[in-house]
Parts: sequence; structure tokens; C-alpha cells
Amino acid sequence: MARSRLTPVFVVLVALTLFVSGMLAYKLAIGSPAHPAAIWGGSSAKSDSFSIEGRALIQVYRADGTLSATWRGHNDLTPFGKNAIAGCFSGLTTTPYAGLGSCGGWTRAIHVLLVAGPIQRPMGENATNTAVPAGCDPATGQPALCTGWQTQASFYINQAGTLTNASAASEKAPFSSQTKFDIVSITPSPGLAVNVGDTAVITITFTVS
Repeated sequence: MARSRLTPVFVVLVALTLFVSGMLAYKLAIGSPAHPAAIWGGSSAKSDSFSIEGRALIQVYRADGTLSATWRGHNDLTPFGKNAIAGCFSGLTTTPYAGLGSCGGWTRAIHVLLVAGPIQRPMGENATNTAVPAGCDPATGQPALCTGWQTQASFYINQAGTLTNASAASEKAPFSSQTKFDIVSITPSPGLAVNVGDTAVITITFTVS
């Protein structure tokens, strides 16, 4: 689909990262407001939740050291825990509400990979983070606790090619995979075509569940 030099390309990516099991899934929708029918989605799109699974084991021993009882079960994140994750990982606060300690931001930037022929060009921009739902404050819990966050960055395209993946990251420099918080592959292959003069606005929304 041809785009003029002034037509922006808006990219919306919804990413899921599941920590304890180490599994990562993704969901994305890509389109242009000038062409609302031009929407792409990942063929393996799944829930956009961010879950942490905890497995508990309780063992009771008698005075003589013999094991008398065992219990196994799963955890549930409290509303305060979800709020702290949203505030800490986004960097919107370093001291989340309810005295859950201190932390730092993991999603201060967004990276995107632009492929132009044999050249792979990583690009990085500082991101703007906002709390979800709108108006919540992870530092005070007022007027509501947060359940997630959204991180967004804009990229000016000065070389034609395709965008093949994007990720939230802790640093703007896109040269180290160690700084990446998550990664989303833009499908279908070979990716999203962009032209010189386009602007790619990447938004990644995380929901803690």
C-alpha cells in the first residue's frame, strides 16, 4: 500500500511477559488512521495480561524431625502488588504505595528494528509512560490503585524498509539485548513496510493480572 511522505504509520503493540515460567506471548495490531482497514494482527495473538505465578510449599515437621504434613498451592497477586509492579516496572514511582520497598523503571525506552535490504538498523527512543487506568497513582494509591502501564515512543523513518520487531527497554541505546524488557515480532513476515518521512508511533500496554 503506497503512503505519502506525510502519512504517519501508527503501530500499536500489546505485549505479554510471563516471568516465572519464562514464557512470552504477544498480541499486536498495526494500522494507519488514513487507512482504517489496514490492520494487521499476530497470528498467535493471546491475552495481553502480565502474570506472575507463585507456587507455595508448606511442610510441617514434628519435634523429632519427621514430616507430618505438606501443602501445595498457588498465589494471587494482591491489588497492592499489582499496583507496585505497574509503578516500579514503568518507573512512574520508586516507592510504591503500601510500603512494598523501592524499585526502578524497566521500560524507559522502546527499541525497533528497521531492516533495509541486507542492513539491519536498530533504533531506540525514550518512552513516555502512563499509568493504567487513567488517573491512578502508584505512589499514593489515590484515587485508585494501578493495574498496568502504557509505554510509548515515536520514530521518524529516514530510510525505507520494514519494521520486524519492537520491545520495551530500560535504556534508549538499542545495541544490547540485555536492556530489553520484552520483545514482539511484527507479523506476518517480512514485517511492516515503512517509507522515508513516515513516523512510527509504538505503544505497548501492559496489564498486571
